[in-house]
Amino acid sequence: MTHYLKAAMQEQQNHEINVIYQAGQPQATWTPRPQGTDRIQANVNDTISFVFDGPETLTNAVMMSGPRKKGEDGSPFDGGNQINIVPGTPYTIDKNAGLWGFSIAFTTVNADGVSNFYFLPDPELEVGST
Repeated sequence: MTHYLKAAMQEQQNHEINVIYQAGQPQATWTPRPQGTDRIQANVNDTISFVFDGPETLTNAVMMSGPRKKGEDGSPFDGGNQINIVPGTPYTIDKNAGLWGFSIAFTTVNADGVSNFYFLPDPELEVGST
């Protein structure tokens, strides 16, 4: 019974992830990084949103997600395993506790109109960990 009471008292939280990229460096990074881990700790019904911080104009971003442990399936997000990201839009975590991985591939265009391609590899989302 205590577990249900605790869950009812927790407020929904948005986890804003800042995706940082540099022109000419295809691998992006992210903040805020939890100290000592690449895991974002969240609960069911929390949301996650993304801000892209770099020198070029974002044209497209796709997040791909999946389970990091045997026995889990699907995606932790209500949009499925592949989601077109709109910066600042919150995406709801709708799966039960578990460990999930995701990556983001995105395209930008520079001042000369040339497209550039970037990748943010494998932050992990630990649902039910807060």
